Amino acid sequence: MIEDSLCNEKTINDFEWEDSDDEVKYQNYTYIAIKTKEEINLNQLMLYMRSEEAKDVSISCFYFMDDDGTPKKPRFVESDDAGEYDDPDASLSLLNYPVNLKKDAWTGFMLKDFEQVGYTDGNIHMAKNSYLYIRINNNSGYYKDRLLPCTFSFIDLIIRAVD
Repeated sequence: MIEDSLCNEKTINDFEWEDSDDEVKYQNYTYIAIKTKEEINLNQLMLYMRSEEAKDVSISCFYFMDDDGTPKKPRFVESDDAGEYDDPDASLSLLNYPVNLKKDAWTGFMLKDFEQVGYTDGNIHMAKNSYLYIRINNNSGYYKDRLLPCTFSFIDLIIRAVD
């Protein structure tokens, strides 16, 4: 359950998991995908990341109305350069955000002031069963010549929605 891995009293107060099975393992995650169960106006998203080495990380956020729009063949760092991929172009990002991870320390950051086409309020207007994809650009094949890959864990994914 996501509550056990990402947001509960133990993770928030102690930055650790109740059970080691719930731990988000250190990996080179390319996307963190969030699916809505209902229509929301996402105002802010808080997340903590931790790396075993200091690293500058680049994050981009993308909105997809339904399953059909989500990437089915993402380009990873190890992907063949000649392949065909369906990741969103950086120009479609709702937000680009830099994060400076310190070695072996939880680094918290807040994503807000999104730029969604057709809206000026800084929120992401998400339909029921739609998706927010958070791309870790360091682990995307599109950036492998500019950014160093990043192995990390994450915890305390908190979303603030408004009316």
